[in-house]
This record gives sequence, C-alpha cells and structure tokens, in this order.
Amino acid sequence: MISIERYLIEYKNTNIYPEVLSVNETIDIILKKKMSLSRFGDGEFSLCFGKSIKFQEKDKNLKIKLRQILKSSNSSNCLISIPEFRAINHTDYWKRFWYENIKNISAMLNRNIKYGNAGVTREIDVPQLMSFTKIWENKIGVFIIGKDSHFEFIPELFSNLKEHYFIYGSSKNAWGNQEEILEEINKKYNFDDCIFLISLGPTATVLAYELAEKGKQAIDIGHISNIYNYLVHQEKIPEKLLEVN
Repeated sequence: MISIERYLIEYKNTNIYPEVLSVNETIDIILKKKMSLSRFGDGEFSLCFGKSIKFQEKDKNLKIKLRQILKSSNSSNCLISIPEFRAINHTDYWKRFWYENIKNISAMLNRNIKYGNAGVTREIDVPQLMSFTKIWENKIGVFIIGKDSHFEFIPELFSNLKEHYFIYGSSKNAWGNQEEILEEINKKYNFDDCIFLISLGPTATVLAYELAEKGKQAIDIGHISNIYNYLVHQEKIPEKLLEVN
C-alpha cells in the first residue's frame, strides 16, 4: 500500500491543484488593487462537502455559496484564497487532511485562475505582518467579529486606522446572522474610506466576497490578533487554533 507521503508527492506532480500565489504576492496584489480577501481553509472545505465543523453546523445554502465562490474568477475584486498544497512539510493533521480530501477539493476549484494564499493571516513573519497592516492604513475600520471569540482588538496592530467600529455576530453558527450583519452595514457604514475587517469563521469567507460585490473592501483577517501576539510578543497560539484556518 502506498504511503501517505508518497501519495501526496505523486499528487503534487500531477499539477491538478491550481496555482496559489505566495504570501508576499497575495499581500502585494491586495495593496496594489485594493482587493478584498476571502479565505478558505479546512473548515470551509468541510462545509463544502456538507459536513458540520466545531463552530458552524452544515447548511445547504452556505455550502452552495462557498462552492460558488471557489469557482469564481476574482472578477468581483475579491481575491479568493486557498491553502497552498505542499507535498512535504505538513503537520500530522494537514497530512491526513490532504490525503483524505485533496481529490475532492481539487474538483471544486477553478484551474483557470490563480488563487491567493490563505496563509496570509497565519503562515507569516513580522515583515509580512507589517506589510499586511498597510491594507487598512488611514481607513475607517469596521470589525465584524464573534461575541466571546478568540479575536482580540490590539491597539498597536490597528493603530494606523483613522477610527474603528464593531459589529458582532455569534461565535457559533454565525451564518445565521449574515443577513442581519449586511443590514446593519447598509444602514450605518457607507463611508467611502471604510474597510471591513472580518473574523467570523466561514461566514467571513462569504461576507468578504459579498461585500466586494457591493463595491466595498473587506478582509477576512482570521486569527490575525493571535498571530500578532505570537510573532511580536512570543505568546503561545491557542492549541485549538493550530489546526483550523
């Protein structure tokens, strides 16, 4: 029986998985084109397969929307980003995840486009993080986050914002709040220099895309605050965050 490692190497050589930009390229294109960022990770892929994850129950409409976004051509000024598929240097978790899902994931993707790198908010160093913060420089930031979530507003990380506001969704099953969040945005936040910074699990993936379609800039920032504390203050990343995107 072929080993997991050998299987992943052989699959990588087929070039079926689409091209993914580097982290630096992903940051550069967002800055230059003022694009939005919608990120997919293991959780979003699982929901695409009709599976529930720890903080979001499966939902038919969410599944359909995520699959539609994956196939889109970035024409809405939103950079769709996925994990880079590497044949080696995986954690045990990701090695098993790719082994079990890579073929089905590849079938959902559009090989005619270049995807952004979903690791842009996780697999980064300090200079890359500082470049990433330029995305919201001198803008009005509207944070869309889960109540009692792991997100932490860190003043020094967001010190280059002109001002900021918060919209709260549920920490679990936030997809159920999506319409309410969009309604609040339409009522209160139509500033020209507004940027939406979203940390709301799979719902952030969809919201970033939908806001981009409406001509707004939205960034799925994931666990950026935890990564900042890890890189700058050497704080340990909560273990439960190591295996999610």
